[in-house]
Amino acid sequence: MIADLLREYGFIPADSEGVASLRVTWEPSFESLLVEWLSDGFTLSRREKVTVAPFEEGEESRRRRKLRLAIHNMFAGKPEALSRYGQTLSPWGTLTGVRPGKIARRFIDQGFSDNEIAALFQDEFGLEESRAWLLLRVCHNQAPFLPGSPGGGKRICLYLSYPFCPSRCEYCSFPGYEAARWRKWLEPCHKAMINEIRSVGQAATSMGFEIGTAYFGGGTPTCMPPESMDHILSAIRQSFNVAPGAEWTVEGGRPETLTGDMLDVLTSHPINRVCVNPQSMKQISLDRIGRSHSASDIEAAFIRIQDALYKAKRDDWRVNCDLILGLPGESLDDAKESLRQTIALKPDNITIHGLAIKRGSAYKENQETLPDKLLGQSMISESRIMMSQAGYLPYYLYRQKDSLAGGENVGYALPGAFCVYNILMIEERQSILGLGVGAGSKFLRPGNWLLDNVYNPKDLIQYIERVDELIKRKVDKLAELV
Repeated sequence: MIADLLREYGFIPADSEGVASLRVTWEPSFESLLVEWLSDGFTLSRREKVTVAPFEEGEESRRRRKLRLAIHNMFAGKPEALSRYGQTLSPWGTLTGVRPGKIARRFIDQGFSDNEIAALFQDEFGLEESRAWLLLRVCHNQAPFLPGSPGGGKRICLYLSYPFCPSRCEYCSFPGYEAARWRKWLEPCHKAMINEIRSVGQAATSMGFEIGTAYFGGGTPTCMPPESMDHILSAIRQSFNVAPGAEWTVEGGRPETLTGDMLDVLTSHPINRVCVNPQSMKQISLDRIGRSHSASDIEAAFIRIQDALYKAKRDDWRVNCDLILGLPGESLDDAKESLRQTIALKPDNITIHGLAIKRGSAYKENQETLPDKLLGQSMISESRIMMSQAGYLPYYLYRQKDSLAGGENVGYALPGAFCVYNILMIEERQSILGLGVGAGSKFLRPGNWLLDNVYNPKDLIQYIERVDELIKRKVDKLAELV
């Protein structure tokens, strides 16, 4: 168990064999504990008081948290012990979850002040001060967009997943199929999606549900023929009750797919957000990760978007961009230059991701490694500084396992330009209805913040063959919320 704890919290490498001798001694009545670690000539120890925290917490949870904190604090006093393994302490202390904002939100709901919460995160979880205050800024920025009571009433989010891409990126772990290689399955997939949209949409509408935010991702939905996009968007509008002025986002991550014809279709529907994702502005990196576009194509896509909006007499669009820090071969200067060029395009939203080596990706299969942790920390720190100087506010945050320097992914936006779907999806404060290949649905139970998760198959052929079964399951889940 102790070895598992050491690996789980990053204190030793996951593949380390000669696990150090770690001894844990609990004092009478569990009032304190002593941890002692012997390895490679190092002898470390830490005594931690197991006092009751001022926040709500079960007894078993408190003991496990204090054990993790004792190990963290022990190494904090002797960082060279970890450096022998090429490790550093996580800036997030002992927190390992994807959504640390949920803990901050719970503290806010319990009436703690910002200073008290920042101190709790540092003292009780070992967070760096900068992370504690970043989390608080995110929570305050997103607060106006979160439902105040469990269940969210009859307003829900819609997520639609399209599984095809022009090519598969080396870092990608999402269910994705190269459109050219899977050409014969494009039409069957399209028909299954239309079936699911119409059947679930009509049922949701009959039960009184209203779509407040919609997100069409994948995959790269804009790589489909424009007439197919028009067909799908029309089916959504005809089948679901979409709230007036609802936020509608379409993932056009590959700039070359945002052609004039595709943009004409999008502007003819109430789409009001589109994603154009550079990931990097360094051409060598784009080639290495398997993107089929150039850095200059990003700027060209922004120009085409402006032309399409002018042609359609619309001025209500927001543009999202994604960047990835820590791509193989990139330096700190490369990361800063990608940020500088992306900021110069003046997108409304820029999400900064730290590279994560995910199961199912080519990077994982090829045993790609993350950059040095000190370099990763510098990249993350510089991104926060540059985004702040450019006037962007952090408004959603999540973490991933095996991510760059143990860091975080942060969504930044200009004031008034937050993507509400991103907030609701990360904080899990509203039901999300997921349609399409690999889409996840989150049904928020009335009266509490507990979720029932339902997933469509990631396998394309299974999705097509089982779509009627998937429709029934989601309709039944919606009926439980009424």
